[in-house]
Amino acid sequence: MSFRIKKATSVIESHCLRDDRIVVSAAGTHSQSNYLSLAIEDEDGHVGFGEAAVSPLWSGETAVGAKNLVDECFMPLLIDATLDHPSEAIALLDRVILGSPFAKSAVDVAVWDVYAKRLASPAGSLFGDQEPLKSIPTRASIGAYPAKKTRQMARELYDEGIRTLKFKVGVPGIDDVSRLRGVREDLGED
Repeated sequence: MSFRIKKATSVIESHCLRDDRIVVSAAGTHSQSNYLSLAIEDEDGHVGFGEAAVSPLWSGETAVGAKNLVDECFMPLLIDATLDHPSEAIALLDRVILGSPFAKSAVDVAVWDVYAKRLASPAGSLFGDQEPLKSIPTRASIGAYPAKKTRQMARELYDEGIRTLKFKVGVPGIDDVSRLRGVREDLGED
């Protein structure tokens, strides 16, 4: 079933982290997350959505750079192109632009979303070979805070059901060994 993308709208969104979830690390303080949100529309009016959580420290991409790539490079290639399958969109982008995996992922997800809506089917059923999970385990990052605050944050996250914790280390003046040892004492080895 071929389709054509007729329109795309991208927007940069910024969200501040809760005070108790700000991440402090040797690379600095992460108190705000920036996202590129993308909506694409096909010739029949189906709208698909995608997003990219971009940060120069994670991907080398910024929200402004991702938006410019989508608006100035990606969409001119895709608007009015006939696609038989969503994978053709990323293949087209990969032939002309190196890297930028987060910006490309926003396009990829939006194209799959449109395709699924055209078929009146959940997107996961189109590329998944198993039944969807009822829940998805998540993880959380804890900044390089003093031991007492680190232990408190770890306990709160654990009590919320989060079992994978990532700890930022390497900030001068913070005793990483004692703070992580304290978390192990509080929560156990697992």
